[in-house]
Amino acid sequence: MSKLSATSACLKRSRANADLIPLIEPELASNCMTRDRAALMAKFCAWTTQGAPDAPEGERIIKVIATGLERVSGLLEAAHG
Repeated sequence: MSKLSATSACLKRSRANADLIPLIEPELASNCMTRDRAALMAKFCAWTTQGAPDAPEGERIIKVIATGLERVSGLLEAAHG
């Protein structure tokens, strides 16, 4: 059995978090998810971008996550205010 390389594992984590953001947005917008839970999930997504590999796909995924986190942040601010 072969082990995943650190780069491959990191890319998989980053892809999973990029896919998580579109799940957070509608739940938060429809008040089906608490603000605290959404904030915690967004914080986790942001954390995973810190170890993203220096590869073209890694850079693209980081941009997707960053853009999604900006949208989630806007929803969180709207829910707070």
